[in-house]
Amino acid sequence: MSNNTIERIRLEEKKEKAVRKLVSEQKCKRCKEGKFTEPVFGQDLNILDYSRTWLYNALKAEAPYMDSEQLRICANKTVLWVNPADVAELIATM
Repeated sequence: MSNNTIERIRLEEKKEKAVRKLVSEQKCKRCKEGKFTEPVFGQDLNILDYSRTWLYNALKAEAPYMDSEQLRICANKTVLWVNPADVAELIATM
């Protein structure tokens, strides 16, 4: 692999870590608004993404009629929006 490819892969990994950190800190929105313009998708429908446990708990309170499997899928499928400037700032500190 060329150096450019390796650097691009490393940058993508850093970006993924930064986005997960922002989601776990709840520095995101459920709808696209204002400065929150970069979409974030859940990883895997079969396992609750650790950075989305807060969303799982919020959905549990909002929809007590849903079972744990429905809550997990809903938490992972919900598109969250982060601020690209916050992502760039975190990447710069890594």
